[in-house]
Amino acid sequence: MLKITVQKLCEAQIAQYPATQAVDLLKLLFQGEFGPGHLIEDSTKSRRFLAEEYEGIKGRHSGLDPESPKAYLEPIGFGFNRLHLSAIDALGISQNTFHRIFELSALSQHGTNEGFAQKVAALKELCRENTLPFDEDEIDRSHAESPALFRHSEAFRSAHSPAYRVVKEEFCRHIALLAKIDSSLAQNPQTIVAIDGDAASGKTTLGGVLRLIYDCNLIHMDHFFLRQEQRSQERLAQPGGNVDYERFKEEVLTPLLAQAPFTYRPFDCQTWDFGDEIAVSPNHLTIIEGCYSHHPTLVDAHDIKVFLKVDSQEQMRRIALRNVPPLVEKFRDIWIPMEKKYFAAFDIEVNCDLVFE
Repeated sequence: MLKITVQKLCEAQIAQYPATQAVDLLKLLFQGEFGPGHLIEDSTKSRRFLAEEYEGIKGRHSGLDPESPKAYLEPIGFGFNRLHLSAIDALGISQNTFHRIFELSALSQHGTNEGFAQKVAALKELCRENTLPFDEDEIDRSHAESPALFRHSEAFRSAHSPAYRVVKEEFCRHIALLAKIDSSLAQNPQTIVAIDGDAASGKTTLGGVLRLIYDCNLIHMDHFFLRQEQRSQERLAQPGGNVDYERFKEEVLTPLLAQAPFTYRPFDCQTWDFGDEIAVSPNHLTIIEGCYSHHPTLVDAHDIKVFLKVDSQEQMRRIALRNVPPLVEKFRDIWIPMEKKYFAAFDIEVNCDLVFE
């Protein structure tokens, strides 16, 4: 399996970059194992270097199609991508965000010498079989002569002018959203992003990623489900009636729009009681994640509306992994149908700014 993956990655690189040499393939596999490959000791210096490098290519890629990720995003396998500086022009992502996701990728721990050795062994085997246009000795020489992090060959740099950073896939998956957030933040003192969508589609995960990137507020709609005394048949029959949108509007949205500090108590459906108060301070960015966050009584306050979708089979697989069987049945028979009813009644997906599947 590893050999097949290595073969596909190397063949894709050779096809995209015809000047590829043996050391460039080693660099590719090294990046797939270790990611950025080093810690950023001086963030200010690293940002300055990025700005200087961008100035050297600025404007070259302004005509790239932002709808075509291949123009700026290059998967290199094993959970990493090369994010080309062209994304700054093509998408409008800020240099600050670009550097932040590179920095977060460098800070995370990943890769082992053994894992890299296995990838190199697979590469050498492919060369012995003449599957790749290099011989095994060439790989060994490049491995022995190159510094630990490897550098692109002179031929590669001359022909292809590489300008990118290696970034974890999780930070690139919704990069169009990062660009839209950056654009909104550049024009407004406060931006509110609301993430709605299917159960188990990754809303909470995406909210956590955005909080990590932007150091922003993150508010969960799960904290505002109905209390027991509110769960009348009439209320539950309403599309979107499964959430206490009145309390959310009063306790969260009103002070949020006024850019005032506030507190709220999350409601826990397991204990049927309120938890400890959560304090929220004004922030340039607030993420609201969870189903029903696009309810008609709330949606006008949101600057960016995002919808996440998931295939029904994958949805149930994920739900089964994190819930006991009785809860899985409730998701299937009660909660998911209620969500679908809400989505259809208010055209939730259609009215979103971005949809990710």
